[in-house]
Amino acid sequence: MPNSRQPLQSTAVASAPLVSLRRGAGQLFETERRLNAVLNNASVSIFLMDDRQHCIYMNRAAEQLTGWMLEEVLARDCPLHDIVHHTYPDGRPFPLHECAIDRAFPENNQERGEEVFVHRDGHFYPVGFTASPIRDDAANIIGTIIEVRDISEEKAAAERQRLLINELNHRVKNTLATVQSIAAQTFRGPPDPAARAVFDARMVALSTAHNVLVEDNWESASLRSVIERALAPHLLAEVDLNRFQLKGPDARLHPKVAVTLAMALH
Repeated sequence: MPNSRQPLQSTAVASAPLVSLRRGAGQLFETERRLNAVLNNASVSIFLMDDRQHCIYMNRAAEQLTGWMLEEVLARDCPLHDIVHHTYPDGRPFPLHECAIDRAFPENNQERGEEVFVHRDGHFYPVGFTASPIRDDAANIIGTIIEVRDISEEKAAAERQRLLINELNHRVKNTLATVQSIAAQTFRGPPDPAARAVFDARMVALSTAHNVLVEDNWESASLRSVIERALAPHLLAEVDLNRFQLKGPDARLHPKVAVTLAMALH
């Protein structure tokens, strides 16, 4: 009888690791399922590369961004660069060793920048990226994780803003030219060269202040730039070059303050 019990006891002991293994596999599957749910609901594109820079994972946003499915990328068995980043916008080949994203693999953490990717259908689109190396428990680099987002709309908005600001600057200068023309009519009477010269100089100072603001999209202006531009024509006429000395930290000025200060300095 004792011998008949031994196999039962042995079977129970042997089955315990199997139950633990099944439980561990179930937990691993659940963790993977949750991770995939998070990644596939992310709006940013995420790529994982191995030590050969071959893509081993891309989320749904990355598939939509590039036009390539993960299965297709895996089947290509080549660096991701050769699939989505292989050509410059001017048509020149883009070698892997010139790729800023690739430099994140051997050395740089949180490598950030902008590049131009090639969609599966052939069109180019600008992207912003953050790339970092992946390390194992021994701190050895085994791959790269890349976050990518399409910045086409941002680029288009910035270009529209640039055009609007250039148009605004053009119209302001036209207005100043009109004011000078009116002044010419006003001073057409008895000649007063000194008064006319002062008036013209003030118009130039005002125009210079506008130029400083245009360089910073009319958001603010550098205090030092405003002062240097206002003093520039006077420094040319000065015999003593040390009459004006600028010292102290720079600061940002509100557009109205910048124009007022420029006129005051003049």
